[in-house]
Amino acid sequence: MLRSVPPVSSGRLLMPMVFLSAWNLLHFAEAGERMAFVWAAVLAQSLQLWAVMPHSPVQMKRSFGRARITYLAVLALMLMAIAVQVWMADPLFSQRLLSALCIVYALVMLLGLAGERDVLDSFAPDDGQMPMAARRHMLRLFAFVAFVILTVNEGLILFAVPLAGRVAVLALLPILLNFAFLHMLRLTRSHLAPIDLVESDKDALGETA
Repeated sequence: MLRSVPPVSSGRLLMPMVFLSAWNLLHFAEAGERMAFVWAAVLAQSLQLWAVMPHSPVQMKRSFGRARITYLAVLALMLMAIAVQVWMADPLFSQRLLSALCIVYALVMLLGLAGERDVLDSFAPDDGQMPMAARRHMLRLFAFVAFVILTVNEGLILFAVPLAGRVAVLALLPILLNFAFLHMLRLTRSHLAPIDLVESDKDALGETA
């Protein structure tokens, strides 16, 4: 099963690798565990945000269409969240922010399942080959991934896992979810026919970063 899964792209490895590397460097520099956790999280979020955002109005219009205003509002909120994390310097706040983001993301997916066209077109665009049932199925899988991250993150808080353990789990989680997501696509391929899963997975997973 593992050999049938495409390798994880460098773009999807960016956030966990920066998070883990920054934590180790800051911890080695004796910045303190709490400060190291927050700054590692902020650096990872900032680089990931830069990596996935469109870099030109033309690309933004092509990618988001009528959702451009919504996208800019979300971008502003993300930048504000990063600034507040630096100001608070509290690992618990950063983790709660991640949980809140997962809840919002899952709710957006539910809006798409309820018929919100902008959400459906942004996260599961119609390329002329994907039937509506498959597009809706993609949103369900995206919502499931958000639920898994939310559950793991809250579990780390609930069981008071040391910060080093939280960093290890949160850095490894996106990589594991990449494989889990692709396997779920294959296990449910009857919902996705006649899509070329190897190619469509790469496009679909770009929305989960």
